[in-house]
Amino acid sequence: DYFNLREPFHTKNGTTRCDNHIHLQLNSQQSIRIPHGAVFLLRLLFSAYKNWLLIVKICNYRTSIISHKQTTFNIVFSPKKLYNMFMKKIIVKCRVRNRNRFEKRLSGVDLKLSPVYWQHDRVFVPRGYKGRSNFPRLIMRTEIHAVSDAPVYLLSLRRHIEDSGVDVIEDTKIIDYEGMVNIILQLGFKQVGEISRRREELKLSKGTMLYLDTLDMDNSTFVKIETILGDKASPETIKSELISTLRSFGETDIIESTYFEL
Repeated sequence: DYFNLREPFHTKNGTTRCDNHIHLQLNSQQSIRIPHGAVFLLRLLFSAYKNWLLIVKICNYRTSIISHKQTTFNIVFSPKKLYNMFMKKIIVKCRVRNRNRFEKRLSGVDLKLSPVYWQHDRVFVPRGYKGRSNFPRLIMRTEIHAVSDAPVYLLSLRRHIEDSGVDVIEDTKIIDYEGMVNIILQLGFKQVGEISRRREELKLSKGTMLYLDTLDMDNSTFVKIETILGDKASPETIKSELISTLRSFGETDIIESTYFEL
């Protein structure tokens, strides 16, 4: 049977095909149902390790994750299709030297930032991590939009594809924060930094967001533009357009490093 890891799937008798070339070989005709959170962990394993053959044995789960008692299956993944499973973005960030001037230029073209909300990130990387390389980063994020709101917990996978200028990104909501941190540590990642910031955002166009971040540690301000990369778009062209957009607002101090590296 074939299935698509991007969405929750359900297999029954017969064969279904998709374009991602992920192979599920069952030893029975029983049905399987896996929610999005479990699928995210499978993606994470494919991203973190170069061993593309993963063998999993599932025994008598009493949750809604698996609907049958016992099944052994193999997942065989084609590395060429790895990055097609994730959202690809071009990201440009720069330091804002004069926040008031920047906000006036935004308002001068009728652009209005959202209300401020707060984020706290714990950054985890694999051993041997090198910045601006193909190594993945995992971010456990706490996000609060209002004092009266419950915090939202997110797990974010970030990976810079070396020499392409493309960042591969995947986010998923988390219910058990500490449990997910323990899983990350057991996968061999280590915590390398924590970042707290106050964020405002602005939608510039479909698939393109502007973020204005003020870091709690030193009150420095950065503006970041992220845009989703289309299948046929040129990363170099898109990046040049984003830099031109920032320059139109008077910002030229481009930063390549992540916040935790700064």
